[in-house]
Amino acid sequence: MAGPPADGGGGRQLGDLEVAAPAADDTGGDGGGGGSTAAAPADNPYRVQALARIRSSALDGFVRLSRRCCGLLVDMALRDVVPVLVKFHCAEWYDGGSAGDSSGGGGGGGGDDAAGGGPVPLVRFVVGTLDDYLSDFQEHMNEYLFSKLASELQERLAVLHLEAFRNKGAKFRSSAGGDDGPGAAAAAARIRADIDAIADLFGRYRSAKRARAAQDPVLRVAALIEANPRLVFLDFYTLWKAYPDVPMAYVEEVLGRRDDLDRAALRETMEQCRSKVQEEREKNPGKEWPVTLFSKLASK
Repeated sequence: MAGPPADGGGGRQLGDLEVAAPAADDTGGDGGGGGSTAAAPADNPYRVQALARIRSSALDGFVRLSRRCCGLLVDMALRDVVPVLVKFHCAEWYDGGSAGDSSGGGGGGGGDDAAGGGPVPLVRFVVGTLDDYLSDFQEHMNEYLFSKLASELQERLAVLHLEAFRNKGAKFRSSAGGDDGPGAAAAAARIRADIDAIADLFGRYRSAKRARAAQDPVLRVAALIEANPRLVFLDFYTLWKAYPDVPMAYVEEVLGRRDDLDRAALRETMEQCRSKVQEEREKNPGKEWPVTLFSKLASK
């Protein structure tokens, strides 16, 4: 996974091609071949152009191959945390995972809590596993390629985190006593803690500012989940302005898992949201809306 040789090794191979490749005018015009000599590479514009194309093709091939390899490494790392992510926002997420749970992949997920035998927040398994992978990748990879890998890994993890808000069995608990009751606070606090833990992890391998910015889509959805039931529309509009490709079906499915929104309230909220989106699109008929992370969500 190392980058191009720092000493220009690729250039030496192309230099061999320069020596071996026949010149365009290697034979004389009279067919005798004795009265003409090969031109020096630097003096032959056709050869220079051909070698430039070869070099460009080789570099393009290296870039494509490195991207593919980075993607495979990201696949491998995420495969180890998906079994934990599918439990987010379900009963086990509220209770904390078992310290002996091995479904998180790498052995770093349990941390000190695991040694004590108590319940461990599920995000600790995710962070510990990915920390192990990132540490190994950073040790062996070219710095530039590692930065690209870390960026792709966090982006794809964010997509999985967004999907986790609609996990099978996921519920966003609130208390019957009001929006600020203990149940609602517990759900909101856990969601924020998950987001912070992931941002802190990637902040150790890329700039803290970029690591935090990459969590923004997840934070916006978290705001929908913890918003006052009567003011959800305002948080939706804030989300939509930043990410206009957020699927309305996704928004409805996530909000439908709030136990403080009954069907009538959910229907009224979604009517407000859809009406506002339609109004904005009608006001800007020719506008090219940006494509964001939300376009990568799986259709359900």
